[in-house]
Amino acid sequence: MRLVNTTPHEIVLFTNNGHVRLPAATAPARIVDPAIEVNQSNALPVPVRDLALGTTVHGLPAPENDVRYIVSRAIAMLCRQRTDLLVPGALRVRPPHGQIGCADLVRFHHRRERPRLDRHCPRCSR
Repeated sequence: MRLVNTTPHEIVLFTNNGHVRLPAATAPARIVDPAIEVNQSNALPVPVRDLALGTTVHGLPAPENDVRYIVSRAIAMLCRQRTDLLVPGALRVRPPHGQIGCADLVRFHHRRERPRLDRHCPRCSR
């Protein structure tokens, strides 16, 4: 299985045998946002842009056998139907030099289940 980094950042994966470095993509996958309108009718000293969520991803390769693509969380959530997309998971710092990397990778599922509410959480019980 081959891992391909489609993010603009180097990814360091901690393994049982040390670590693996995946270089940043030269042309990273990006979500393209639709046209943005500038709202000038506010009392703030800077313009406020109205932004709709993007629905198009540019630069994401088509699925290939035995290839998994590391993408941003936003791209993985937008493309939940793709089972070949992974996101960096739990961040870890390894001594002695404080190297930052991730201990695992995460895959989003394409489910339409309602989230379970925590009855003990004040925000969830509203």
